[in-house]
Amino acid sequence: MMAFGVACTGAASGGSGSPTTAPSTNGSAAPSAAPEATVLAVRSAGYGLVAPIQRSVAVWDGGVVYIAGGLDAADTTVGGVFSMNPTSGHLTPLGSLARPVHDAAAAMISGKLFVFAGGAGTGSDIVQAFDPAT
Repeated sequence: MMAFGVACTGAASGGSGSPTTAPSTNGSAAPSAAPEATVLAVRSAGYGLVAPIQRSVAVWDGGVVYIAGGLDAADTTVGGVFSMNPTSGHLTPLGSLARPVHDAAAAMISGKLFVFAGGAGTGSDIVQAFDPAT
């Protein structure tokens, strides 16, 4: 089992810092304090990808994370598919999607990575299947 840590404290500034009234689920009002700031702490896994990437898809399947597509550092749409061992951080290139995409959705279905829609400048209706075993 893996644990990812995100710690949040506080909330958006409430002006004077005086208590405010918020509705509760039973219809009555309950006072709550309005903290002055929000702090978000995200812990790094301690390892990184081969190159910076954003707007890719990542899917967990049986102890492996599959990462596909995205935008590289030059804002170019890419189609690379990688497997990552989340314990060691080891990244293995598996191949490429038939059509590079970013901003897609993905799921593992019957051992295959399905990448839905996404685009390379404009949206698409394409569904791509990628078999990590082959």
